[in-house]
Amino acid sequence: MSIYFGTTKINKVGSTAFVNRIFVGGVTAFGGGGGVVDPVAPTFIDNPSPSQTGATVGIELTINSVASQGTAPITTTYRWIQNSSVIGSATSQSYTPSVTGPLLANVTITNNAGSTGATVDFGTVVAAAAGNFAPLFTGTPSGSTTNPDVGERMTFLDYGSTGQPGPTTSFQWYDDGAAISGATGYGYVLGATGELTDASKTIQVEVSMSGFEFDDVLRPDNYPLTRGVEYIFDLSNASSSHPLRLSTTENGTKNGGTQYTDGWTIFGTQGQPGSYAQFIVGATAPDTLWYYCPIHSNLGNSIAVTTVPATDVTMTGNLTGVVTLTNSEGTTGATVDFGTMINADITNLSLSNVVAGATLTATVTYGGTAPNIVWSGVTS
Repeated sequence: MSIYFGTTKINKVGSTAFVNRIFVGGVTAFGGGGGVVDPVAPTFIDNPSPSQTGATVGIELTINSVASQGTAPITTTYRWIQNSSVIGSATSQSYTPSVTGPLLANVTITNNAGSTGATVDFGTVVAAAAGNFAPLFTGTPSGSTTNPDVGERMTFLDYGSTGQPGPTTSFQWYDDGAAISGATGYGYVLGATGELTDASKTIQVEVSMSGFEFDDVLRPDNYPLTRGVEYIFDLSNASSSHPLRLSTTENGTKNGGTQYTDGWTIFGTQGQPGSYAQFIVGATAPDTLWYYCPIHSNLGNSIAVTTVPATDVTMTGNLTGVVTLTNSEGTTGATVDFGTMINADITNLSLSNVVAGATLTATVTYGGTAPNIVWSGVTS
């Protein structure tokens, strides 16, 4: 809780109060104001921890020690993951598991200066009582959007499950009833192909004073990223002496730039097992980004951000997704309708030898909402 009296700020944590206490670079400063302090990225006061591990199904679990410090306002978000699947409906500090299996939770704190994440391991949730049963959905599976455009990211929502033994969850995306090859993730970017078809890619990161390595390539130039895709930068083997960051400026904060944080979240501590940075490339991400180390210069390079080109997409039909739960007692599935895929991309239409006063017609095939067609450069 923060209380302000004029220029005096009192931060109260538990039963202890700190007056005008500002943490900057590990130095504690006291004063009555009068100066301007740069925004400080949020950090956890203590390491987030589980309320218990190895709980039984039906027991409410809580992420403890989520108090933070840094420049206000700070927002806190939560994500729960069980059996390697994100539980779309679980976005609170507490969660009651309905199935067995390994349970993790991510907590992220964010302000205008950046974000920090932590992963909390609740161990393996065990059955409350004997007796197997076929899997069931605990909610009604749904989709994040309808009538998607080319390059748009979509995800399944509300597909939490219960069953004994704990069910596995699988996904498949369809174009007019035909399975889209490789589209087997909980997310999909319309038109993505090859290794990006399931809208997620993991990149192994290592780093030394020679620079960052992505999948054993030292300081790759114009490293390709696609809007809408989730990239997992595995930081388990990357030294914490060289934090991985993004910027719109070459060499980032070492060259007067700022950290780019849209869609960027770090989980765990770089260099520790299981640590990673998640980057979901937004629809408005700039065409060029730079990866860099905020401590040492010239360890990074450029990133080329692109959108799935509409010319590569032939789909204009109905997009559906099927989520399936399976255990030894049976299988349960649900179909989610994502609507009609839009595929209309007219960037240039050239006409010649047109007689003044003639009627000009453009024929466009599309699915879903009709695109806007704007005529320009037409003169008499």
